[in-house]
Amino acid sequence: MRILLLVALIGWQGAAFAAQGCSGATPQAKSGEMLVDWYDNFIRPYRYLPANEAMPKSTKAEVEAFMDRLAPFNRRASLDQLELEHLVRQVMAGYARSPDFSNIDNAAVEKLYKTDSGDKVDFSLFCISPRTLNTPNDAFGVTLFGVVADDCQHVGLRGLIFTSVLINGSSSGQCRGDLISYKLFSLPLQAGVNEVTFVCGKDTGGCSR
Repeated sequence: MRILLLVALIGWQGAAFAAQGCSGATPQAKSGEMLVDWYDNFIRPYRYLPANEAMPKSTKAEVEAFMDRLAPFNRRASLDQLELEHLVRQVMAGYARSPDFSNIDNAAVEKLYKTDSGDKVDFSLFCISPRTLNTPNDAFGVTLFGVVADDCQHVGLRGLIFTSVLINGSSSGQCRGDLISYKLFSLPLQAGVNEVTFVCGKDTGGCSR
């Protein structure tokens, strides 16, 4: 009986982590062009753009241009949590008087965010959503989408900013392999299909640990 209860508890916690708005895309679109399919299946469902910006068309050239911006951001953020520390500090300050993070998303955070170095944060490169640790929406998550396998397998803990890290929606998730396409018929392009979510539970002065 105790074993069944333990299994049920673990399963409930896994479901609480996974059932969120920034994870769980089901690949469906097929255009015949691998990179376009990758974008439509693994990127488009997550992307946030301000109301005055239209979602770009999924041409191979535009996807390649997006990859040039996404890949270095994902590498920095996945291998070193300190890349997101300033963002986390501002979210915690902005939600200090809120009982939870039920209304948090990219648009809400973009409105309260103030850069500290003059560099504009590109909110279309990641996804912010409410998360549940102990009570509904008592945490928030920053999800990196389209992470290549090598970066996913070496997710860093430097700074220990966050409460938890989820790989593909689970605290015990496994990294998936990359999709390999070619640019100009010879240069290989790695298209990541992994989601890495850093979860922050509200605590005094930062994320609970």
